Formats: sequence, C-alpha cells, structure tokens
Amino acid sequence: MVHKAANQAVAVQRFWDAFKACLEENRVRPDRPDFFVKWGQAFVDFMPKKKLRDGSAEDIEAFLANLV
Repeated sequence: MVHKAANQAVAVQRFWDAFKACLEENRVRPDRPDFFVKWGQAFVDFMPKKKLRDGSAEDIEAFLANLV
C-alpha cells in the first residue's frame, strides 16, 4: 500500500510539473504559475470523488458558481 501511495504522489507531482511547463510554454508571467496551480488544485478539491480527467464543462460551471 505504501508503494501505491508513493507512486500516486509521484504521478501528482509529475502532473503539476507538466501543468507549470504548459503555463511557461504559453508565456504566463514567471511570477504567476503558483496562482494557476492554486486555482487548479481548488478545482480538483472541489470534486473529490472524480478524477480530473473525468471533469466536465458542468463541473467547471459548478466550481465557478460556487465561488460567488
């Protein structure tokens, strides 16, 4: 079980590293990636029973509506 948790942690870190690389490739200012990661993590936390890849437009709309 510890091995699975370690693999999960590595996969999560790899995802956020790729996310930051994508931000850099799209010329996001160097002082802004953490801001986008914070919003991304908030979205992931908003739907704890769903994997990010299974998120939908409706999930995004619900997340944004929840911010108000």
